[in-house]
Formats: sequence, C-alpha cells, structure tokens
Amino acid sequence: MTNDKLFDKIRSAINEQDPIGLLEGGAPKTEYENEAKKVMQSVCACSSVKEVQDLVYNTFVQQFEFGRKLHSKRRYHIDKGGAGKKEDYKRIAEQIYEALSDQS
Repeated sequence: MTNDKLFDKIRSAINEQDPIGLLEGGAPKTEYENEAKKVMQSVCACSSVKEVQDLVYNTFVQQFEFGRKLHSKRRYHIDKGGAGKKEDYKRIAEQIYEALSDQS
C-alpha cells in the first residue's frame, strides 16, 4: 500500500467515525485533514490497535482542547478538552491498524 493510500484510509476512518461530530454538524469533509496528517506521521511505528488508538486520541486532544462541545443531538462527555472519550476512538484505530496490517 502506498503512503497516499494509507493516508486515504486514515482520513476515511476518521471521517466515517466523526469522533467529535464536526462533519455531522455541517463542517467540510476536509475538517479532520490536519489530524489525519499528524496521525500519518507516526502511525507506522504503532504495533497494536491500542497504540493506534492512543495516537489518534492524543492527536485529537492536542488539536481540540477547547472545553465542552455541545451538539444538537447529544452532549459530549469530555475527558480532556474537546476530544471526547478515548473509547470513541477504538473503531478508528481498528480500521487504521487493519490498513497498516494490509501494508505488510
């Protein structure tokens, strides 16, 4: 798998799960582009789903530390800043790790 294809898988996994609801709220599909780029920089060093989950979650914590986020359909629980709960990132991590495994 090329780096471009891996990046597309990372971006797609993040957009599909929309972990903090920005796309659902009307943000453009490129909203998480910077987060996908940051994940791409380090993801190849990850050797488990948990490591990928930690990487993605910590990336979002760094990018969205702005406090509570309210959404019209639900109130987000905030562990740190606006990133939401770490467990909300598990499916994203599983999809990314699967793409990494396909690369081997």
